Amino acid sequence: MSMCVLAGCATPLSYVPEHEPPTPLVLDAPEERGGGGEGGTPERGDSLETLLEFVTRQHPGLRADHARWRAQVASARAAGRWADPMVGYVFAPLPIETRLGPNRHTFSASQKIPWFSRTELSQDAEHAGARALARSFDAGYLAIRLEIEQLYWSLWLLGRQEEVLRGELGLLESLEASLQARVEIGARPASELSRMGLMRVRLADRITGLGSLRQAQEAQLGSALGLSSPHRPVFSGSSAPSQAPPEVDLEPMLARAEAPPHLRALAVRIEQRRAQREVVGLEHMPNFEIGAQWSLIDEGDAMGDDRGRDAVMLRVGLTIPIWSAATDSRLDASQARVVEAEATLERERQVWLSRLRATHAQAWDAHRRVRLIETTLLAQARATFDMVRGDYEAERAEFSALLQAINDIYELELELARARSQRARQISRWNALLGHPLVTPQEIK
Repeated sequence: MSMCVLAGCATPLSYVPEHEPPTPLVLDAPEERGGGGEGGTPERGDSLETLLEFVTRQHPGLRADHARWRAQVASARAAGRWADPMVGYVFAPLPIETRLGPNRHTFSASQKIPWFSRTELSQDAEHAGARALARSFDAGYLAIRLEIEQLYWSLWLLGRQEEVLRGELGLLESLEASLQARVEIGARPASELSRMGLMRVRLADRITGLGSLRQAQEAQLGSALGLSSPHRPVFSGSSAPSQAPPEVDLEPMLARAEAPPHLRALAVRIEQRRAQREVVGLEHMPNFEIGAQWSLIDEGDAMGDDRGRDAVMLRVGLTIPIWSAATDSRLDASQARVVEAEATLERERQVWLSRLRATHAQAWDAHRRVRLIETTLLAQARATFDMVRGDYEAERAEFSALLQAINDIYELELELARARSQRARQISRWNALLGHPLVTPQEIK
């Protein structure tokens, strides 16, 4: 599946097709950059997908990675090129006397030629490096996308927690006013009013702490978006995380899942190191040199029949690779790098599979918690509060029971928000690990 399903692809750049350009490509023209708002910044009310599309167009990290890939593509075209031909001229102030006459001017030209397959193998190695950078670009894009999604849902959670706590604070203030009147007439002890006031102050402090934490995460979100200032999203009712994890048969899916970009990059690195090893092996083979020399001969006083005839010589040479010990050492080093790359790929694949399994389990556990709280626990807590409040007003329940009933409702509301945020973050992590959304998450009915 194309990476373009994750965000809207930008206008493609020019590229050499065989080098596998990274996707999605970022815009190359600075004047084409920009987001939902003025000055190339997203609007505060932009949706998550709009923020991700904005990042695709202008994130400086992605632009740097894309430029790095283009530089590697350009370097690949120059890899293994022949040395420049050498042209020489010799002037003899005192003419060199030969049988055919004096020689004052000599011209020469030579060209060194590497072993036949060296150029092709060198270019193959550099092309593999370009393909690896393209896949690394994709992996970097997924990492940026995941960071933004994690921060987005964390900020949603902070906003929801503040909303819940303010609702609880409003209820406590209402109860406190009612309790104040009863304390004044001696119907309730003053200690209950004191406990209510303490609880209210502590709630107010929690709300203040959430505000400070939100400012820190807004700064992190601005940085993740590639902005020089914090970004504060505004959440609407449709912004709430309302997706269930994908329903898949995990182990069969993992057996046939396509490797994500970071594993594909490691696989291409193995190809690159194998090609580099072959290039080193060619140092056991000779290189060639061809050349020609033209000496201008004047007629002078020579008496031969061919006097004044120019002398032309052709030259062919080859190197003798006798320092094989150094080449063998370099071959050993190249082989060790291939083994290292293969082992690294295997280890990273194991880690990837482990993270996928863990993410799948955590996403479904968070989903289970959401369903349990929404369908059972909250309803029970609200019913309990209504009963305890009635008993308290009829003086059949203790004040501590009333406070506990209030606390149970709002703690469950907070736990529900945390579980929904956790579920959304785990689904985002699942998609990032796979490299694309394998199964479109289902809306909860």
